[in-house]
Amino acid sequence: HTLQLVVHHALKNQTISKCSAGARNIVEHFKKSELACSKLKLKQQQMETAQNMLVEDHWPVTAVLSDPMVIQKGKHHLDLKPEQWHLLDELKQALEPFVLATDFMSGEQYVTVSSLPPLERGLQKTMNSVTFDMAAVQAFHNSAIEQLNNKWEGVKNLKTDSSEPNIVLIASALDPRFRRMKFLSTEEMLNVQRINTDTCSGGQG
Repeated sequence: HTLQLVVHHALKNQTISKCSAGARNIVEHFKKSELACSKLKLKQQQMETAQNMLVEDHWPVTAVLSDPMVIQKGKHHLDLKPEQWHLLDELKQALEPFVLATDFMSGEQYVTVSSLPPLERGLQKTMNSVTFDMAAVQAFHNSAIEQLNNKWEGVKNLKTDSSEPNIVLIASALDPRFRRMKFLSTEEMLNVQRINTDTCSGGQG
């Protein structure tokens, strides 16, 4: 849910919204038009492009949308401009880390709460390592990083008072998958270990 809030807030960009609306119109047109859909499949076969990769391989879409049999004369031209296709391609790349993180956090065969700290650090590392050509996508990217910091502030902060520890970090430290705590600095790792020791000692007393 937090990841969705981060993405939705960051997507509030006029250029991205306009481009996304255009893309939705294209998808809706192909859904409603059997002729357009059949021509698209044929064109994709001819161009040897994947049927589910409309953004990466958009040339079949452009070709079909320029067909007067598909788009009636006088109707609004549905196809996107080259820079809009490029924007969608970059936006897809920018969203991929969030898709992967959401899929992981939706898993039911493993514990996820202890995964939050390494997941957050991993997202930050991935996002800080890339930049984008399109200004709107870079703005989305920057906003997403800022939102991620704000939303998950509690996940990153380690309270030094063992009477009120950061339960999520403690859970990560106790999880065999993350017990080396590579997502923490040396100082943070030592603090977690100390709090764990204090907590266990208090429980025994």
